[in-house]
Amino acid sequence: MEESRVVRSVINTESENDFVFAFCGYSQTDALHHFGPAVRPVYIIHIITGGKGTFMSENRSYNLKEGQGFLIEPDVLTYYQADREDPWAYAWIAFTGRQAPGIVKDMGIDKDHPVFSVKNSEKLKRTILRALLVEGNNIENEFMRTSKLYEFFSYLASDLTSLGSQQDTNPSNEYVLQAVSYIRQTYSRDIGVTDIASHIGITRNYLSTLFQSELGMSPYEYLTQFRLSRAQELLTITDLSVESIANSVGYINPLVFTKAFKRLNGYTPMQYRKLDRQADHGMNSRELKMDSSMATYLEDMEEMEDLGELANLEGLLEYHMQGGERND
Repeated sequence: MEESRVVRSVINTESENDFVFAFCGYSQTDALHHFGPAVRPVYIIHIITGGKGTFMSENRSYNLKEGQGFLIEPDVLTYYQADREDPWAYAWIAFTGRQAPGIVKDMGIDKDHPVFSVKNSEKLKRTILRALLVEGNNIENEFMRTSKLYEFFSYLASDLTSLGSQQDTNPSNEYVLQAVSYIRQTYSRDIGVTDIASHIGITRNYLSTLFQSELGMSPYEYLTQFRLSRAQELLTITDLSVESIANSVGYINPLVFTKAFKRLNGYTPMQYRKLDRQADHGMNSRELKMDSSMATYLEDMEEMEDLGELANLEGLLEYHMQGGERND
């Protein structure tokens, strides 16, 4: 699971608005900490501010370090892991809306070119930390967080260099590409491998051979992993019932869904949700919990002479994460 709990503003990932802040966070991870393989319902950009790690997307692998970043697109299967010797720290910001696909494309990053370099990762991190310190979901704070989203992209637009062309191991077989696209569009329906093969116009056995060659897994494994990783995200960001989540990811029978989920994750869906919300993230993780006491800590902001200093922002986060116990 992700090392840090984060501010969440938007649960509706099918937003009718043009460009919407969804959530953001910041984490210093432990060695070999990983997330995935999973799919997410929104766009997420990670900025690496220290250390190293590996990001995998669409059967491609990227070794990344401080000063680089990566994009996760909705419904794209991804995996990322911190380095053993020098685990990374990163800040992330998530967004959705009708303009989101065009915005990331104009930036020159997408699922085929998901990694990039930046000149000033600290400036981007500072913007995310400021968004983290905005409390509550009233309209005033929604506008404030949205302003930080635009500020983030303003800095990113002048700072970004795409690295996507450096590596190209995307599945080359057109049938596999068509199958993956069909799964992304129809995973919520009651479909199986035969339906996928029929849609493409090839036999089930031939499709299985192609998937093993290109992706190292069967079509059934890919479909199952895609569905269950989408369920993981819904368990994390919503309070929907297990039955509702099962239906939304293509399982008619909640019992079948629960058994499949436990086989993949080792936990039932309800156990997974409980562990995610009560997770002990380890002594090295930075965690910001937005609760009813946050207002007390936010009052300290008014006493700071220069909120633009990254150290001040991090100090306030540390103060909150330590339960309000100052070390000075």
